[in-house]
Amino acid sequence: MNKSEKQIQDMKKEIKEEDRLRLQSIDQALRNLSTQQQETKQDDMINQPEVKSKRQYNKNKYQDVERETAQVEPKDVVKNTFIAHPNLEVLNVIDNVLFNSVGKLFRVNKDLVRLSDKPQLEVDPNEF
Repeated sequence: MNKSEKQIQDMKKEIKEEDRLRLQSIDQALRNLSTQQQETKQDDMINQPEVKSKRQYNKNKYQDVERETAQVEPKDVVKNTFIAHPNLEVLNVIDNVLFNSVGKLFRVNKDLVRLSDKPQLEVDPNEF
């Protein structure tokens, strides 16, 4: 190696040492800053008074309120449930047909008795 190459290598070593020293000093400064910030945060937390909530307790929350029961007829309840679901509408139609047929039989029960094979003496008038 010639003289210039040795000088270049020596200079590189010096630069590397200088860079190491700079990095060490920067790291140390950062550590000092972070510890100071942590100490100030802890001091702030200690010195901070307790913050009360701005909401006030609602003293009327559990008061008894007059309540009225809804007056609903049973037929209305049935109608509302049948309207709520399409399959139930079909059941509503079937229910109406059955109800009407039973009502018709009840209305004409005397006619049915007269048309029956039983003699009139065996049929009790209070039976229907």
